[in-house]
Amino acid sequence: MATITGIGAVVLAANDADALAAWYAAKLGLVLSRSEQGFHFGTVGGVEFGIVPARSALSSSNRAITVNYRVDDFEAFVKQLNDAGVVLDDRSESPEGKFAHVRDPEHNRIEIWSGYPA
Repeated sequence: MATITGIGAVVLAANDADALAAWYAAKLGLVLSRSEQGFHFGTVGGVEFGIVPARSALSSSNRAITVNYRVDDFEAFVKQLNDAGVVLDDRSESPEGKFAHVRDPEHNRIEIWSGYPA
């Protein structure tokens, strides 16, 4: 059976990612680097932490978060999800690895990832 081997990243979506990243830096002391795409990432306690621009406007009562789970065998884990009746929202591959997205019963976004070595 494929297993989750760790949390790859905790990623917050924000209406104003630059302002939110500045708040995290100023108020919590997090050091985040900004990419050309407007993504902010750093490491918190050994776990990657990110703030990214929201794909669409978020209401104050319905915030979005994605928890990224690193897996040891991407294809086997995706098959396990499919076999369990979990419907993938999408899947993709990039230089950073393979990704699949699903939603939990509360509609929180979950990212399954297999990429560079843990």
